[in-house]
Amino acid sequence: MKINKKEIFLTYTNALFLVPLIIGLKNEEWRIAIILGIFTASSTLYHLFRKPGAEWWWYTKGRTGVQTFMLILEITLALALSAWSIITLYEKSSILFGIAVILFIPGFVTFLSTNYKRYLFYHTVWHIVAAVIITFALI
Repeated sequence: MKINKKEIFLTYTNALFLVPLIIGLKNEEWRIAIILGIFTASSTLYHLFRKPGAEWWWYTKGRTGVQTFMLILEITLALALSAWSIITLYEKSSILFGIAVILFIPGFVTFLSTNYKRYLFYHTVWHIVAAVIITFALI
């Protein structure tokens, strides 16, 4: 597989998920830390080796079985982390929950955008928003 040099910066933004991972380990939130570790690894590998032109999960042309597996794993774990973060923030702090919702809505809208020319920027924003929300849930 060939490294997708176009997405190197986007791949680096996965390092932001190390913040909640470290906090999760420090707080002995073992299940969340394991999920975050696997999620970060699968997302990084997916973006590093993603076939250019297949930005969106539903576009599978030319994607290998390994890439598809990494993508499905990433999406599944992202959904689990999202559900856990929402529930945790709702129970923990209405202020942090409100901030998370305010961040989530525009972040998710840009994530779902089909403006292919802005994919790298929009997905980078999504990584930042998601890492911040998960961090909020862990503090």
